[in-house]
Amino acid sequence: MENMPAPKYAKTFDVFRLKHGTMIPLDAKETDFDALVLLPVFTQTAAAGRGQPETQLQEVDKYIPTVLEMLGGANPKNCGIVRVVGDSMTDMNLFNGDFAVFDRTQIDGDGVYVISIGADVRVKHLEYRPLERKIVISSENAKRYPNPEIISYEQAENMLRIHGKVISWLHRNPY
Repeated sequence: MENMPAPKYAKTFDVFRLKHGTMIPLDAKETDFDALVLLPVFTQTAAAGRGQPETQLQEVDKYIPTVLEMLGGANPKNCGIVRVVGDSMTDMNLFNGDFAVFDRTQIDGDGVYVISIGADVRVKHLEYRPLERKIVISSENAKRYPNPEIISYEQAENMLRIHGKVISWLHRNPY
């Protein structure tokens, strides 16, 4: 399992607040509820389903102003956003068209991650079973996708790439 190399878009991220439509810079340690940061949105989509070919995970399409608090203390320079495509994560209210914010430095432990299996980029729940030396890769849509993928640690070395842990998402109600 490997993590993503440093992105081409890496830059110093400015924390700011909007005042009458103008960006006012803030101290990087500011915890003001009004603090925003611009996060890159990759042209790459991440499937909540069978997978999307990994072709554009380094290409930035645009930047979205994001409330700094939504990063849960993660450093903005380590975060990115991918658009979710598919329905395999709907039980946790992550829907087709949502934007998943992920932290590239968080790559260990159970949780929801942006991953690649082979050449397919996905958003999936990972559960580590150290005694069995296995990783369970599952969807959060039990009715439609009841059978998780289970791979050994050895298989994971060759085929699983963890891009980062999903720390929040931007959701548009589909109803």
